Amino acid sequence: MKAFLTRPIEGDWPYPWFDATYVKVRQNGRIVSIAVIVPIGVNSDGRREALGMDLGPSEAETFWTASLRKLAAAVYVARST
Repeated sequence: MKAFLTRPIEGDWPYPWFDATYVKVRQNGRIVSIAVIVPIGVNSDGRREALGMDLGPSEAETFWTASLRKLAAAVYVARST
């Protein structure tokens, strides 16, 4: 999973969309809900690919911003190599 989440994003994905959902996890012996953001890219041939995944305490603006910056950094790394 770590290799997938830290890989450079290669190829062109002109049609991105982002979705979030909540999942239940165990933290410190308690069951809590956390937000999961999954960016999906669609290329010009219509192929879809999960471009990453991020976990956070809620769908707050700061979490979305951090997730988008992480994705942008992965795209930048792929383009600069």
